[in-house]
Amino acid sequence: MTVAATGAAALREIKNRFDLVILDLKLPDIDGETSCKSIREISDMSVIMLTAKSAEDDRVKGLCIGADDYVIKPFSVRELVARVQAHLRRSKKDAKKELSFNKEVLVINTVAQEVKKNGTVVPLTNTEFRILLILLRG
Repeated sequence: MTVAATGAAALREIKNRFDLVILDLKLPDIDGETSCKSIREISDMSVIMLTAKSAEDDRVKGLCIGADDYVIKPFSVRELVARVQAHLRRSKKDAKKELSFNKEVLVINTVAQEVKKNGTVVPLTNTEFRILLILLRG
């Protein structure tokens, strides 16, 4: 477990490939919504927003910008732990390390986020990689 006190520190840490982040929306430097958008640009890890913002519009906005779950303060620690476990269980189930297609002409390493065609790395942005996985997984 790693704790970051600011949005900038969290974004630096995210590059270490975590499975899940619990993101408070009221951070001292970068607001949580902006942090979530930035996380989505570099990772598809599970994001649980943890916030006092309880209005329906806030919850919908959080989910639309990339959060996988939205927990409102005050919250039950047991429920938060159960939600974390559910997200991790699902991400482990969905994550296959390597997918190959057309007799290994196209090979996708989901952990390294790398695509190879005929053994040559195909440079993709994070968004392009996520779209490719969505299309392939149907």
